[in-house]
Order: sequence, then structure tokens, then C-alpha cells
Amino acid sequence: MALNGGSDEIEYTVFNGAFYNRSDLVILADRECQDREWRDGSGRVLRSQRQGDKWLIEAPDLPMMGSTILKACPAEPSQLDVPFHWGDSRLTTPFYVLEWNGSGQITRIYDREAEREVLATGECGNVLQVFEDKPKMYEAWDIDLFYQEKMREITDLQSISLIESGPLAAVLELKWGYMDSTITQKIKVYSGNRRIDFETLVDWHEQQQLLKVAFPVAVRSTEATYDIQFGNVKRPTHWNTSWDYARFESVGHQWADLSERGYGVSLLNDCKYGYDIKDHVMRLSLIKSATEPDWQADQGEHLFTYALLPHLGDWAAGRTVEEAWSLNNPLQAVQGVIRPEWADH
Repeated sequence: MALNGGSDEIEYTVFNGAFYNRSDLVILADRECQDREWRDGSGRVLRSQRQGDKWLIEAPDLPMMGSTILKACPAEPSQLDVPFHWGDSRLTTPFYVLEWNGSGQITRIYDREAEREVLATGECGNVLQVFEDKPKMYEAWDIDLFYQEKMREITDLQSISLIESGPLAAVLELKWGYMDSTITQKIKVYSGNRRIDFETLVDWHEQQQLLKVAFPVAVRSTEATYDIQFGNVKRPTHWNTSWDYARFESVGHQWADLSERGYGVSLLNDCKYGYDIKDHVMRLSLIKSATEPDWQADQGEHLFTYALLPHLGDWAAGRTVEEAWSLNNPLQAVQGVIRPEWADH
């Protein structure tokens, strides 16, 4: 590979490892913390947002399995409108109106484009639930159906604040306490993307307790779809037969989806693969904390992200696969212009 650069501009090569053409956000470090204007290779000014010593930049038109060049020019960045509004436990974005209660649970997600509620009437979303988890055998591997008999919700909200708001994204930070553990979550919403990301840091010090997150959605369907290697699989959302009962927990690689005709909701993840979808409630398993064979299993810090993606149409029309890929494979960048060696000949 050949590496080029120079002049007063700082150039970066941004790589797209996806199987589709992509416009997405990329995060670039800026140790000098200078005012900059960002442009693409053709000189077009790009939308950007400072994040401390980093920049969040909207990188357009990246070819599949390819790259593009971004240039940072010393200049006063363009003043762009901020499309996010926070106040009275309500966050308004270009796509949604979100509201919270005093426990940090989401009481409302209103889809402004579809003009409909995402959550089921009278129920809360992003509910952190803890279950007593003592399976009869193979504690670190099994989850027995009776785990659901003992459940607590995490409601000890210690703080909630808007820590970032700009033209591209807004970030709301929530902190909870639970027994000997703490949970810090950054809820990220975007001006150009329908995803709602939940970047979660958990300092966990509980044992034989299973942590899940629940989203009861206003979608009715007898089947849910789960992402697996090389495709997807459908599972019923009811327990009408003995084999339905046996499949109360289903594997999902990067996403699971519940859709009806014309509308649906996908629950994405970047490293958690145990889902259960019963009736209209979508849940994702987050931490298990078994004591056998390792009595210290899952103790300490966990960092993971899950995301909610309400969408028009089914999961294919809603681009669930692409959004799950983007969550798991963010754009990567290096300083300088990198081109294939054959380009020098």
C-alpha cells in the first residue's frame, strides 16, 4: 500500500467493509482540538459535530468493500441547526418523541414518520429486569423456564442528563444503582438514522441473577424473525404447544424482529445473542452471572450496545440487516491517503 498526505489539510481514508454502498457516521480523533471544516475528496463540505477531542462526521457514498477520502481543513465549521430538543423528561428528534418516567424507563416512543406509537399502551420500554437464575443443571449454560417466577425491575435512577446535542446526534446519559452493581447508559439518537442506540456500561457484582432488557411494542404478530448465520429463522410468539414452551429463549446473531403488515420493530445487538419474544414483548439477555463452574463468572465491568429500530414495512424493507451490520461494524479510518500499489504504475 502507498501512503500519501501533506499540506495544511489533514487527510483520512475511511474504509467500508460492508457488502452494500453506505452513507454513515464516522468518528475521527482530533488531538489538537482545532476548529475544522470537513470535506470529501471532491471538496464537498460534510456535516460534522465535535465530541470533545473527536469529530463525528457524516461520510457519504462509500462504495461496498471500498474507501473514500475525508479532508480536515483549518476553518470555522459551518453552523448547523440542532434538531434535538430536551426538556421535562422528553427528547424530540427528527424521527421520534421519547419520554421517560422517574425510574429511567421509556414511557413513550412516538414515530413521527409513521404517526404511530412504538410501545404498547400503558407499558414502558428499555426496562431492565433481573431474574433469579438457578437452573437445575449446567448453570452457566442453561436457562430454565421457571426463572420468570422471580423478577425485579431496576428502578433506582440516580441521574439523567443530556450530555451532547448537535446537528448529527444527541446523547442522553442515565445512571442506575442495583444492590452492589451500577449501570450507566448512553442513549444515542441521530438526525439521519432511525436507530436508537443504548450504549451500556455495567459494573456487575451479583450472582445467580439474570439481567434482561424488555421492550413491549405495539406490534401484533404470531411469528418473530431471528438472525442466524447465513440467513434467518422464524419462531412463534405464543406457547401453544410443548415445543413452543421449549423454545422460550432463541438465539439471534445480530438482530431479532417483530413485524406486522406495514410496520415492525427490530432489536439489534453487538455481542448479546439470547432473545425471547413472547406475544408483543421483545427481550434480550444481557448478563447471566452463574456460579458453576466459575463462581466469579460475569463479575466486573461489561460494555455492550443494543439498539431499537422501529421501521416501516417488514425487516427487509426496514433495512434491519444493514443497520445491524453498521452497529457491529462501524466505519474505520486511518490518517493519510491509502491507495492500492497498482495505482502507482
